[in-house]
Amino acid sequence: MKLKQLADIRTGLVLSRKKGDTHDDMYYTYKVVTLKAFNESGSLTYENLDTFVSNEKLSNTYLTKKGDLLIRLREPNHAILIDETTAGLVVPSLIAHIKFKEPVNKEFLTYYLNKKTTQKKLQKEAKGTTISMINTKNLADLELHLPTQVKQEQAVSLLQLANREITLLETLKMQKIDYKNQILDMIINEGTN
Repeated sequence: MKLKQLADIRTGLVLSRKKGDTHDDMYYTYKVVTLKAFNESGSLTYENLDTFVSNEKLSNTYLTKKGDLLIRLREPNHAILIDETTAGLVVPSLIAHIKFKEPVNKEFLTYYLNKKTTQKKLQKEAKGTTISMINTKNLADLELHLPTQVKQEQAVSLLQLANREITLLETLKMQKIDYKNQILDMIINEGTN
């Protein structure tokens, strides 16, 4: 099955066409998804969003909605799933906006699109010498080999657990680094007294 059988895929808004200024009589402020906001685990890093000022109210076509999927068109072509906390964001033109027309386990599909073999398939389709990019046709024609719905749900449960463990290990790592630095500072400060 191809991705286009499950979803409508389009590029986001060319921001320069709607760019406004806060000095205008009427302007609208939005949060916009950036390429830096994508992470490998399939979620959005909210701190890396930008603010966009528009000269008009934007169509819902360009705004994220819970259950949408976004994919970077520039490498790495990571995918993120939009949830209730990331709904209402502007999708710019360097990102593919996927809206599903068929029922699908969107969390599983996000993991599937982010796996190395899928990323390699997308990289083979990339064009460009300086900055390689894929286009929405490449995504639409991407062949998917999805397991049964039950296996998808089981995989999502296991992968969510693995992501929580990775987050805990990363937190522990940062705490250990801080602890190491505190010990070093304490030793240096004792030596100067």
